[in-house]
Amino acid sequence: MAQYYQFSLFTLAGTAEDMSGGLMHPYSRTATPWTTHIARLPYRDRFGVVRGEFYAYKRRTALVDEYMSQVRSSILFRRGWILQEWLLSKRLLWYTPAGLFYECQEELPRAYDQAQIVYSRASEDLRAHLQLKASFHHSNEDILGFWYHALEVYSGQHLTKPEMDRILAVAGLAKELEPILSMRKRVIRGRVEEEEEVYAAGLWLRDIHHGLLWEQEHTRPLCTDKVDRVPSWSWASLMTPVRWPGKVSGTKPGFTTTGICFAQKKQHQVPDYTVYNGHHLRPSNRDIPAPQFDPTNMSACLHLRGKLHVVHIRGYLETEDNLKRAALSTTYAPVPKTSNWRAVCSAFRPEIIAGWASMEQMAAQHPGVCDDYGIAVYALIVSTRWLRHGLWLKTSEPVQDVLYVEEVADSQGVFKRLGVGRIGDRALIAEFEDAEERDIQLV
Repeated sequence: MAQYYQFSLFTLAGTAEDMSGGLMHPYSRTATPWTTHIARLPYRDRFGVVRGEFYAYKRRTALVDEYMSQVRSSILFRRGWILQEWLLSKRLLWYTPAGLFYECQEELPRAYDQAQIVYSRASEDLRAHLQLKASFHHSNEDILGFWYHALEVYSGQHLTKPEMDRILAVAGLAKELEPILSMRKRVIRGRVEEEEEVYAAGLWLRDIHHGLLWEQEHTRPLCTDKVDRVPSWSWASLMTPVRWPGKVSGTKPGFTTTGICFAQKKQHQVPDYTVYNGHHLRPSNRDIPAPQFDPTNMSACLHLRGKLHVVHIRGYLETEDNLKRAALSTTYAPVPKTSNWRAVCSAFRPEIIAGWASMEQMAAQHPGVCDDYGIAVYALIVSTRWLRHGLWLKTSEPVQDVLYVEEVADSQGVFKRLGVGRIGDRALIAEFEDAEERDIQLV
């Protein structure tokens, strides 16, 4: 279906709430866009000579506000499928109760009278909306930034059949990103070949260390609606709006991806594909076919080699001061005004808050157990970033991005995600440094 939108001359979009609304409505004679009389003014050229006339009026509603209310905030944009349909369409005609809007890839939207939205007058939300559309092109050097932004918008939208469509409704976008990401060439035995991209359950293997760091949007209550077919480490496993942290330079990976399986199994002793050069695959034996790019993939098991260490998850960081301290000590920005973060402590120093945890997938399993004594979980180092101090004599302290995981019952070495967070306490980081690397499976 994605190709219909991508290769059409233009897309017609109706913002009615249901099928009975239709596209065409008689336009009321009293529903004029102006609130004042039309003024006729002389048009002067650069030498001050009158060269004609033009007409001006004050709009009843600012055009940028009308577009926001009639298009971006319409019920249509609450549907999960609409995001890729909107992004893939080169040109759109929006039919709204306030009239037509025209939108294309290269210009800001226009109304039926050719008036164009002024970007500087748009709200922050609308600017982000317009930037998303404008950044979807082959020459975008930060196309993965576009991908995460698109998922942040999409993750909060409604799907009638999430167990079927959570991944499928963005498969068209993934298919378009694959050739953009694989533009880099490599030479093999004198031949120039494109790099094969690996896409697994909504994330790209080349950027897996950042992709795993999604967390639930701070303003939402904890979500318990799960998509069982999707692995726990994927953003698509929960029906909730998610967000990713900003990328920073100098981040150091904390684990190595050694293999991947795309078939649903309880346990994968040997991966179907081994990973080399960071994000390329080769079959682990001759009976397994060569890897193929599949934008509809919903099942994947990651084979990782990294460091696990036990930490204690305690009560919520409820005060604004505690949230601010936890954010600043772990280089998290912007500082959230409210969130579902919990305190993280070392098992040896439970009185010291060593970091924070966003435990989206633990709430339903262990309600209320963290508040007093905490609960012990494993933390897997995903990456290390740096907290920098000083104006003249600059110093840097490590901050660890971690996944909180628990071992699957009756499956040794197999883990599932409970949440995500950061650790900034030097003593607890030293405990991680002393831990030995382990081979694990993340499902």
